[in-house]
Amino acid sequence: MKNFIRLNLISFIYSISILVPIELTINVLRISRLTNLDIDTVSILSLLVVIFVFLVSSIGIVFVIRKWTEVPKWVHFSVILWFPYFILLVFIGTSLFPATNLEDIPSAGTGLLALGMLVAFPAYIIFTNHLAISKAQSK
Repeated sequence: MKNFIRLNLISFIYSISILVPIELTINVLRISRLTNLDIDTVSILSLLVVIFVFLVSSIGIVFVIRKWTEVPKWVHFSVILWFPYFILLVFIGTSLFPATNLEDIPSAGTGLLALGMLVAFPAYIIFTNHLAISKAQSK
């Protein structure tokens, strides 16, 4: 049971690490409108936050997997388990902060970028899991 809870927490961390970049990419116009900042400034700040979240989550997940997993094969289920948490977090976010202004609706190109990120994300999870497992087994 302990491994099951840890696996779900790792999957939840993975879902947050992809949710933040996608939401920041999609909501650049909304953030610009609400903060009265220039769109270029918001884009640069969003890019910096995305890079920071990516680095921190990558390093954090490797350390968490190395510390928590006694059975390394369980971690491979996180390639699938992150997606329900991602859908749940997107649903909660859109329920709490609906797009009430027509200017807040992103273009179709932004949706394609988000789909590309979602398609490539399982490869990132596999790479991170193998990196963490190989470091844990070498100890």
